[in-house]
Amino acid sequence: MITQINVTVGQRVKRGDVLALVESNDSLRTYPLKAPIAGIVLQQFASQGEYRLIKPLLRCKKTCWKARCW
Repeated sequence: MITQINVTVGQRVKRGDVLALVESNDSLRTYPLKAPIAGIVLQQFASQGEYRLIKPLLRCKKTCWKARCW
């Protein structure tokens, strides 16, 4: 279950930022969902309190904040 969403559409995130917290049905432990890349949140596919099994929660677009991207 999604217990908390920490970002909004259009928000810039850094790699490692906690995007959301999800709770396991089996262990009832809460786990952080961290951004795998730096980018901008483009879409949110789920809301707090929803159960998601495999489907994505958020969609991010990779960005480069430096003068050049390699």
